[in-house]
Amino acid sequence: MASNEKQGYWVGEDFVSAGREVEITVPDLKRKAGIEVGRQLIAISSDGTWSLVSNDEQLSPQKYVRYENVPSFIYG
Repeated sequence: MASNEKQGYWVGEDFVSAGREVEITVPDLKRKAGIEVGRQLIAISSDGTWSLVSNDEQLSPQKYVRYENVPSFIYG
């Protein structure tokens, strides 16, 4: 039985549809969510723990529950 539940990512209060992509890069997710690429994403797991996600990380809709964006403190 097929699920009608949309696949995608919660970024703050906004839902970003996964579309046809199975995986997405962090910069692409930021662009789709309308977030400045220089900001940092925090990934929140189903158990409530969080971690920073790096720009070279590949994400899938099942990997984390949601994402929050914060200013980047990494300068280089």
